[in-house]
Amino acid sequence: MKTQMISLVFMILYVHTASAFRCYQCPATSSTCADPFSPSDSGDDTIYCEYGCVKAKAVLTDTHSVSRGCFPVENPTECHRSNVDGVDTEVCICNSDLCNAATHHQPAPLLVVLMCTAICFTVYQKLF
Repeated sequence: MKTQMISLVFMILYVHTASAFRCYQCPATSSTCADPFSPSDSGDDTIYCEYGCVKAKAVLTDTHSVSRGCFPVENPTECHRSNVDGVDTEVCICNSDLCNAATHHQPAPLLVVLMCTAICFTVYQKLF
């Protein structure tokens, strides 16, 4: 009975892991996260994400900031570009393994205000 319970726990964990997406993870402060992105330079900085992956990019004059990681809610694959207070932002959400390595994405109409605000805040803190 004990062996069956342990097997059941491992099966549940395996099913949960199998339903997750594997995404690259790196903070905006990491030089290995910048575009052009090279997965081999980032080591094995990956994480399993329940809903999908995200790549967020902000540009202010000559300062470029890129971060990659998990997107916190279920969303279709799409990108959104905007300019907030002079900061050009692009947030791309995708839902396949290691999909947030891409350098360029097609723009889409979804407004991702939360992510744009977070990027602007990070760039603002970095500069001031």
